[in-house]
Amino acid sequence: MSDSLEVSFAPTSEGVSQLERELGFFKPAYTVREAIEATGLSRTTLYKASKAGRLVAFRNGRTRLFLGRDLAAYMLDMYRATRSKPTDHGAGNAVEAAP
Repeated sequence: MSDSLEVSFAPTSEGVSQLERELGFFKPAYTVREAIEATGLSRTTLYKASKAGRLVAFRNGRTRLFLGRDLAAYMLDMYRATRSKPTDHGAGNAVEAAP
């Protein structure tokens, strides 16, 4: 994904948004197992995000599904959250050299 976070959720002629395409989400919906493989997140992380309302999940019978668009938006939100946090990079942990 490029450094520019100005991506569109508007579907292209293929029905997949620029964001979904850039993040590699080409299916309309993913099972939990497929979402784990596509995102690299754990089952627990997906369930916690869903329970907290940060990631929408729905059921089709006994199968829990996530829309590709929702997974892409969640991944982008996580990316933005990590980019906006100030980094300390060990300030206060520096060891002074002996004279």
